[in-house]
Formats: sequence, structure tokens, C-alpha cells
Amino acid sequence: MNKVEENSSNNNHGIKFYSPLDIRKATKEFSRSEHLGSGGYGVVYRGKFQGSSELVAVKRISGQKDSDFKGYMSELSTISQLNHENLVKLMGWSFENDKGSFYLIYEYMAEGSLDGHLIRHQGDDKDDARSNKQRKKRLDWKKRYTIAGDVARGLTHLHEGQGGRIVLHGDIKPSNILLDSNFNAKLGDFGLALIVDQQAAGPQKASGHTPWYVAPECAKTGKSTKESDIYSFGLVLLEIACGGRKKDLAKWVSELNSEGNILNAADPTLKDDDRHENLEMESLLMVGLHCAHPDPKHRPPMRVAMQALNLDMARDAFISKYPAPTPKEYLLFSPPVAVPHTSMNLSGPPSTSGGGGGSESPMPLLANAAHPTTASLYMSNATQTAPNDGGEN
Repeated sequence: MNKVEENSSNNNHGIKFYSPLDIRKATKEFSRSEHLGSGGYGVVYRGKFQGSSELVAVKRISGQKDSDFKGYMSELSTISQLNHENLVKLMGWSFENDKGSFYLIYEYMAEGSLDGHLIRHQGDDKDDARSNKQRKKRLDWKKRYTIAGDVARGLTHLHEGQGGRIVLHGDIKPSNILLDSNFNAKLGDFGLALIVDQQAAGPQKASGHTPWYVAPECAKTGKSTKESDIYSFGLVLLEIACGGRKKDLAKWVSELNSEGNILNAADPTLKDDDRHENLEMESLLMVGLHCAHPDPKHRPPMRVAMQALNLDMARDAFISKYPAPTPKEYLLFSPPVAVPHTSMNLSGPPSTSGGGGGSESPMPLLANAAHPTTASLYMSNATQTAPNDGGEN
């Protein structure tokens, strides 16, 4: 018995170990039909273990050595402590020593990622199958507001720490927010997450941020903090409220807010939604704007942001403690440069076009924006590729 096998049978991280044979059977020998996406951190396949009706997502990280095992065990130990209803659950793991492959098994999120549901169409009047399919994926107001609250709870859990440690996610964005069959939202992709001592002061070095969502100070230093996570969270809230991505989105909302017209930023497709409550929409826009403040000193902590979002904190009390950013303040900070990122759907049915998994769903852009697309689910910096026919052996 090698070190990996010995530790797998005597682990104390509470996550189930699956044999490599189990993994291969579950993914049909890593069949093309089960391929969901590929990226710098590995390849993701859909799977189903024998005797179970439950689908899972299997991330395969190749090119690993037996000496890497200790690091993975430490990572698994940390992830096993992150139990929360709004965090994607890690269900198991495996290590194939002779092939140098490490596997992480996650719960399968049936409705895919948030970015695939926030599509503002340029040609809805066109009678084509893609347009019709996308039109059905639009989120009504009730779902959007619930998703925002779910993400807030998940990130608050990470930031408030477990066992004297906190977690910095490092890559909050719509494609890393996954939705189950009931549209409950969960934060995924902890590949960039940093575990830090709660007593440790100062930022933590990080890599792999998605430029569109990176905080201005983080873009300059490459350092992650709670505040940089909160900035990214703020932009996500604004996209949920506004219906898509827009160049200088936070600055645009701040301009409307300074004119007393913040509700004009709301997605116009929601105007006929009877469940759209102005008070909730205002709180979503307000919290998003304040979290996306260009100055990290003025961003509210996640617990406060969550309370304001849920209307558990008076609006005036929130604003008095955390002033809204002005358009001029955004000019004092160098914004991050947006670069292209590939979007792919790692949940849902495989593509019928011969691709690896689902339809591409780039985040929508509002007027006058460059068109970077988002990265993957369960991993970062991903590009969609189709594996060889017949699977991998």
C-alpha cells in the first residue's frame, strides 16, 4: 500500500475517498459525452456512481506527483470545514498514483452558473432556437433577490472564519455562483481561496483573479483581502440588479445615485414583474454600489452588507456609516483592465454541437462595453475544449 492509499483509508478530513476505478466508471472512462469543461486547473466531467441516482461533477487534476499528496490533504482538510448551504459541497476525492491524477468530486448544480441566466439579448425578435432557449433562462425578480442573499450568506461564512481562520475566495464572479434545481445559489471554485489566520494583518498574495471583477487596489498589488472579495461581490450584485455587465458599471450606478435616480439602473425587463419590489431593488443596488466602492476603507464588511441587503438594517444607518461612492471618486483609482475570458456551462445537458458541455453563455453586456466573457465553474482561467472522441484511458 503506497502513501496515498494508506492515508486515504485513515484520513480525518471527513470526505469520502473513491477508488480510481469508481471514478472511471462514474465518468464512463472520461467520455466525451460527460466532458463539461477544461482549464488550467484541470478538466471537469459529469458523473454518476454505481448504485446512486445522484449526478456529480468530477474535477480531474493531472500531472501530479505522490509528493503533492500532503498539500492536497491539507487542502481537503480545509475544504471539509467549509460546510454551509450556500457553498458548493465537496463530496469526495481520489488519487490515481500511476497516472498522477488527483480528483475532486463536487455536488452537481443542475441550473448551471448565474452568468448563464443574466443574458440581455440583442436580437430577441429573431425567431431562432438559441434566442428562444435563452429567453426561458431569464431570472425573475424573486429569484434574483434570493440569489443575492444566498451569495451574501456564503461569503459572510467564509469571511467570519472557522476555527480561528478565515477564507478569502479570491474570484467572486457570476460564473462561480452555481444554481441548484430550485435556483438556490452557492459559491463555487475555491481553487483561489486563501486560508489565513484571523489575527494576521494585511493582504494575502493571490493569483488568477478575473480582471473584470478585481478590486482596483488588488489589480495593482496582486494581494487579496476581505475588502477585495467584497468589491467583487458588489459588482455581482449590480449585475444581478442591472441585468448584465456594463463598462464602468459601478461608476454609472453612482452617477444615477448622485442624481437621486438609482432605481433607473434596474434591469428594464423587470418592469412588468409584479414581484419586483422597489425597496428590495433599491437595497440591492445600494449595497452593490457601496461594496464596489473604489476605496477599500469605505466598503462595508460582509455581515453589515448582508443585513442591509436583507433590510435588517435601516437605510440611513447604513449610508451614514458607509458613504456612497461618488462618480469623481472612481476617477481617483485606476480601474482594472478587462481581458477576454472564456465562458462555459459546466452543468446541464451536454452540447449537441459536438462540444464538451453545455452551451456557451457569455455574461451580457449593457451599452458601450468591451466583451470579455467569464471563466469556468469549479475552476478558474478555463477554456472550453473538446477531448478526443472515445474518452481517455
